[in-house]
Amino acid sequence: MKLYVRSRRLLAAGALMAVIAVISAVIGTNMLTLVSRGDPVAVPYLLVLDAFIAVLAVGSLGSPVPAMDRGDVGVVARARWLHLAGMGALGLLLVVAASLPRSGMGALEAGRAYLAWLGLALLAAGILRESLAAIGPLAGFFVIAWFGHPAGAPAPWNWEQAPATMLTSWLVAAGLLAAGLLTCARRWRGDLGLPRP
Repeated sequence: MKLYVRSRRLLAAGALMAVIAVISAVIGTNMLTLVSRGDPVAVPYLLVLDAFIAVLAVGSLGSPVPAMDRGDVGVVARARWLHLAGMGALGLLLVVAASLPRSGMGALEAGRAYLAWLGLALLAAGILRESLAAIGPLAGFFVIAWFGHPAGAPAPWNWEQAPATMLTSWLVAAGLLAAGLLTCARRWRGDLGLPRP
């Protein structure tokens, strides 16, 4: 297990996630403006930084020696799931902690957004590979920028900015996370016809 932890550089990934969470706590309320169809959409930096944290959590799953991991369905497979659970939980804790000083509802919204970003990163990792996990959240930003703000207000499904009381946004976040976990599980078992990590 020690070799697995050292080969994935988990301490470095965790430290970088913590640094991003501190940056989010300090400048997270500043707004990033995305332009879509001529209508600007402003999102707080903290939501973009939450996506970076999710990408780091998933990207850290990448193996420096993928050929060795391909044949192992025992120890390495269990270590991979523990790794994902630990880094995913650490990311959620950091995101919520960075948002909590602003408001409890804001922390709930940030946690929901993180779960969706994590799901999108896992989808990209499952379909492509862990080093390309950022493609999922990038696609998510495109969807939110183009379709997430009809009439200037967040859509009920918008996992990033809908109020924490909107059930639809929680269902979308949970669905993305479940789809990402299922895709990775199938890839790691070799069910997708894609090369295993």
